[in-house]
Amino acid sequence: MDVPESRPRRPFYRPAGRHPFAHPRAPAVRYRHHMPRNKTPSISTFLFSDDPEASQKFLVEAFGLAEGELSRDDKGKALVGRAYLGDYAVSVARPHPGRMEAASHANVLHSLVMVYLDDVDSVYEKAKAADAKIEYEPTDMPYGQREFGARDADGNLWCFAKELTA
Repeated sequence: MDVPESRPRRPFYRPAGRHPFAHPRAPAVRYRHHMPRNKTPSISTFLFSDDPEASQKFLVEAFGLAEGELSRDDKGKALVGRAYLGDYAVSVARPHPGRMEAASHANVLHSLVMVYLDDVDSVYEKAKAADAKIEYEPTDMPYGQREFGARDADGNLWCFAKELTA
């Protein structure tokens, strides 16, 4: 699976300053993004990770997403990584202390990512081979889809499903 060639790769800069969700005492940071602009309308999934680079790598190796861009601050620390499923991007971003946290720090399930694809079983085998934590194996559900659930490196629940035909 490749990142579509139509995605612009031009870098853009965030001016020095604080992100609106940043902790009030967080230092102002100027960093260079290599993230493409999203097409509109669209929806983009952002997950929080203590190590965006490792999380991006896990999504590629365990779930078969295509590797995307990785932005770093001026000290080389990974800030945001992207992985793609077709035209859809999943971003894994370093959380702002005191305002956000990675799923691995939460005590309860707060969300999940539902992915529809054609071959649930092959993604299951890939996830299992990459030592993803499997929550449930591929199962034909009574509501008309075959699905399995697995956790990513940060503890987010991903469900991979295919609609069953009658």
